[in-house]
Amino acid sequence: MSKLGIASRIAGIGAAAILAYNAHKDGVVYSRELPINNAADSLTDLYAGSLRGGSSELARAGQKWYVDRRLKLNIFQNIDTVKGYIFGGLGRLRESVVLLGLSTAAILGGKKCYGKAAGIGLLLYGLNYLIFDVMQLGRKSYFKK
Repeated sequence: MSKLGIASRIAGIGAAAILAYNAHKDGVVYSRELPINNAADSLTDLYAGSLRGGSSELARAGQKWYVDRRLKLNIFQNIDTVKGYIFGGLGRLRESVVLLGLSTAAILGGKKCYGKAAGIGLLLYGLNYLIFDVMQLGRKSYFKK
């Protein structure tokens, strides 16, 4: 295997590791936000529903029991946490589909020219990120006079 092939595989492994780390971090953040947002939405719906409830004592007691059960039951928060982690991680992978494709091709490219081309593509992608996102060259700054 040539030096370019080895370098492209190393770059592919590095890019896949960075992408997996970012997907994990986004999943953790979204898994913390989603249960809070869903609980707030469900509480407003439950409260509005309790205001519209029937005027009988039995209907009010049933509504109160349901609201208390909903607040104290953790199963909904656990489901929302898992769902938030999955959606957050997959959302990051969806946003970084070019990086995911290049890193996969660089790792699995083999002895063909696909791995080397993907390694060169990763190099260009990294340079593009460095120049435009890190150094912010080529972008007009609206805060300068």
